[in-house]
Order: sequence, then structure tokens, then C-alpha cells
Amino acid sequence: MIIILKVLQTELLTVSEISRISAIPRTSLYYMLAKLEKRGLVRKIVTDKIIRWKIISNDDSYQEYSTELSQNSTLDNKKKNDITILHGKKDLLDIFRRISELPPKNRFFGIQPKQSIVHAMSGADLKDIVSINEKIKTKGLIVDGIIHESGTDSMLNGMSPRDRIKLLKSFGDRTAETAKLPEDVLKKTKADIYFFGKNVAIVNWYKEFGVIIKDEDVFELLKEMFDSLKEKTSRYNQNEKIAEKLKDGD
Repeated sequence: MIIILKVLQTELLTVSEISRISAIPRTSLYYMLAKLEKRGLVRKIVTDKIIRWKIISNDDSYQEYSTELSQNSTLDNKKKNDITILHGKKDLLDIFRRISELPPKNRFFGIQPKQSIVHAMSGADLKDIVSINEKIKTKGLIVDGIIHESGTDSMLNGMSPRDRIKLLKSFGDRTAETAKLPEDVLKKTKADIYFFGKNVAIVNWYKEFGVIIKDEDVFELLKEMFDSLKEKTSRYNQNEKIAEKLKDGD
């Protein structure tokens, strides 16, 4: 995080500007700036509804923190590389972009309750979702999911007929092995979870907040819980349901 303090030494900057200068992903900067703000090293300045960040460098804690970071740079780099904090729907879609970048024929996993997909679709950029889905299909990535059967219908609510068709076509014909989540299980849950590579992504679409954890032990723990749940559920062919809805002109 010392690089952020160095970047802010000369001027007030927005998160996007800090990201461009420091080459630190914008999604990671939110987490890092929050930590620095808590330590009293930086603060927000809001002018004309634009948030910029200012360093508070004339403080003993600045020198103390600089020394601490220098002595523990390896540990600090590991921490920021292993955890990514996401804010806002645009950033949350980065999870699916990362999934779509997996090597061809790779498998990814997820648990997506009905309320979660409803809030994921609400206000989302349809063009982005369709583009990501098409890339997943083109690469032959395997969707291994546990979902509510009614979620397919629920995600279409409030959409125009034209947009519904676009969305259904993008979801249809994916290589998938899905299981049906009982309707009384996780029925009020507005969050979901995905596993890809050695990453675990946990997302609350309602609060538009998420975290990606890259850790093999965490991945294996939660993946075993996923496998255990899937063994207790019945198989569900989402592609068939989507094909039926397209045939009916929904």
C-alpha cells in the first residue's frame, strides 16, 4: 500500500486516477484505501459530487506505516493478491469476465438462489451479460450449478419481450450440469457463490458487494460443501426449460 501513499503525495486523485498511475486494480483500491483511511493516513475530499483522495503525510503514523510496509512487503503483496473486494454491479460482473477467461472446456461451479439472480439482473447491463454468456458457450466452459428452478422465470420479470429472448438465447445451449435447489432452501437469500480456478467468489447482488478469495484451502473447503449439497439435490436441465420458453415465444 506504500505505492498509494507515494502516488497521493503530490495531488488529490480519484480512484480511477490512482489505479491508472499505480497499476493497482480499481476493485482492490477500495479495500486498500479503506484500510489507509482507518489508519488515518488518507481521507476523502468530495467536490461537485466527485470523490478524490488526499494523503495525511505530516504525521508520525505515516513514517511508522511506511517502515511497517517496507519490512513486510512480501506479506502485504500476498494479502492484496489473495483478496479482491468488489463494489457495484459493474465491478461484480468482473467475476463472470474472469470465469469467461478460463481455458476452454474448464468447469466452474456455483450456487445461485432465485432472489440472487433477480437482484443480479435488476439494472444490469444486458449487453455485458449476453457477451459473457456467449464467450462461455464458445469456449465450451462447463457450468456446474445448483439453482432454483423458478429462478429462470424470475430473472425475466420486468424485461421487454425482445430483451427476454436475447437473455434466454445467451443462457441456452451452454454445456451445463445443473441441480435443482429446493424452493424452501435459501429462498430469501440475495447472495450467491462461485468457484473457478482456485478462486471463491461470494457476491451479495442486493447490496452490490462481493469478495474474491484466492486460496486453495478455502476453495477446497467450500467446494466440498458444494459437492455435499449437490449430492442431496435432484438433477435439473435448465437448457431444456430455456428451449421450451423460447419455443413458446417467451
